[in-house]
Amino acid sequence: MNWQLIKFIQKGFAKAGKDSNFLKFIRAVAFFGVMLGSMALVFSLSILEGYEEKLYDSVEKLSAHIKISSFKNEAIPYSEKIIQHLKNNFPEISDIASIIKKEALLRSKEGVESIAIQAYEGFGSLNKNYDIASKVVDGKSNFSYEEAKEIIIGKKLAKKLNAKLGEDILVFTINDNNGAEGNFSFPSISKFKLIGIYETGMAQYDDINVYVPFKAAQRLTKMPNGWVQEYSIWLESINNLDEISGKMQDFLGYPFFVTNLFQNFTSIFSWIELQKKPIPLVLGLITIVAVFNITTILFITIVEKTNSIGILRALGMKNKDIAFVLIFKGTLLGFLGTLFGCALSFVLLFIQKEFGIISLNPEIYYFDRIPVSISLINYLIVILLSSFLSFLSTIIPSFSSFKIMPIKAIRFK
Repeated sequence: MNWQLIKFIQKGFAKAGKDSNFLKFIRAVAFFGVMLGSMALVFSLSILEGYEEKLYDSVEKLSAHIKISSFKNEAIPYSEKIIQHLKNNFPEISDIASIIKKEALLRSKEGVESIAIQAYEGFGSLNKNYDIASKVVDGKSNFSYEEAKEIIIGKKLAKKLNAKLGEDILVFTINDNNGAEGNFSFPSISKFKLIGIYETGMAQYDDINVYVPFKAAQRLTKMPNGWVQEYSIWLESINNLDEISGKMQDFLGYPFFVTNLFQNFTSIFSWIELQKKPIPLVLGLITIVAVFNITTILFITIVEKTNSIGILRALGMKNKDIAFVLIFKGTLLGFLGTLFGCALSFVLLFIQKEFGIISLNPEIYYFDRIPVSISLINYLIVILLSSFLSFLSTIIPSFSSFKIMPIKAIRFK
């Protein structure tokens, strides 16, 4: 097969006749169609992958891998013996923290909001595993001491309350009544000083969770000394998380209730899994439609170049060589359109990743801007898929050129 001849003929076929502006137009339409289809497919894959990575990363940093509470969500005894037994029987554990959690009301000078108090035992500051300290955007990330009446709240919550650093905020809690039935439990009221404001990027989390020192939370909630609300456990790796949490439940038994990261955030992970299935398929159809426009272009090219094909056949060029010229022409068009689409998508995705130009409503989409992931695998998948489809779209029109008779073709105008 003479490659030099095929390249020369292909270039000639690529040039439309003087009166064939329509061929130029549909060729441009096909090129931009493939380009936009490739861009759409890369965008969908990158955004969905970015969402998944961001969700996993955020949830893993803002929540323990495994949580141990009671079946009735009551306080449980804090025991070094329990913690030591867990560490001895589960070498996958990297850290365990005892936590006090309580629903409460937060009141500033300008508003009231329902919140969830969180406090970690043994830490003068926020727990290192939650990584909240690194998310503090204004004020301090460390409490002065474990009994300090200090509080750190989310940025969105601070805006809703119009709360400023250094301002006093009232916290109201209703504590469980352990007395006789019918007794009324009065709310506990305490004044806390706002020392820090954090922002995780997950507005639904920032809107509800506030942090106070452990001893201050213990007094506020009237938690008995030596009792906690839950144990939070972090593992070296979340591989086999379901299996480990199941074994931990069997090991502890009643009244302990063990849940893991995936169970606690089922709705979030189900939401992203739901998006991952149909969206690439739907946007992939755009690429398929755009690619098969190449079939139309080649049929029109054959009609326009019938005379030239007849001359080439009369000069002794084989049918398979002419078919290969058309296949090469169509596949090259699809390949170049895909490359341009992927290159442009890379630039736009990079800009979004670095500067977050496209924003979202965090109350609906969890994040305040579209997260993206730039992955070489996604680009290879799109390039290979689009190029293969471009090749397939050339088969029928290329082999239809076999039916052209040289004598009739030379006389064709």
